[in-house]
Amino acid sequence: MKGSERAGVIFIVVLALAMALGLYFFQKSRLEPAMETLPAPLSVEAPVSEPSEELEPIEFVSYKNQSISFKHPSKWFEGQEEDFLVFTSWDPNTTPERGERGLRLVVGKVTTDLGLDEYVSEYLNQNISSDPSYALIARHPAALGGLPSVIIQASTDLEGGSVIQSAFVLRNGELWSVDLISRVLNEDSQDIFDNVLYNFSFINNN
Repeated sequence: MKGSERAGVIFIVVLALAMALGLYFFQKSRLEPAMETLPAPLSVEAPVSEPSEELEPIEFVSYKNQSISFKHPSKWFEGQEEDFLVFTSWDPNTTPERGERGLRLVVGKVTTDLGLDEYVSEYLNQNISSDPSYALIARHPAALGGLPSVIIQASTDLEGGSVIQSAFVLRNGELWSVDLISRVLNEDSQDIFDNVLYNFSFINNN
């Protein structure tokens, strides 16, 4: 066989192999599922939140006096500071200072002659806007005891860092507040605050 003929045969064999390999990979790619390239997840920082641990479901019990009723976690300790009801997740008689996981619920009437919107504006100006240790997280309308209310969420670096959730409502010319103070704003503290507000009601004979 001449050199030119041998070269032609080799070329045909190589071409046939290339076509066979190409056909093989084409068929394989049709059978395999296509891989989708997904964008990398966004990294979102929540300065006042942290992952919530797996905890047992919180049981709530009812509190009622001549003016109001609501529910709070059953294992919390009840106390009073001036005209405000205070419920804490720790025993203040044995541990006066709030610990890392301590939560504090404060409920009562605020001494003021201002209306709801006026009081909230003054509260924001005096306690948040003019104090660099505080930062506003959110402000939004809500309902408390069947009446229009305003919810304020703020963080502060005082006392080792705190998040304060407050609900303000005006009833019969009297301003009431519900505050929950915690170390962070997470699912546990948010669920407790929401439960207190949801079950909050005014006694009709007040």
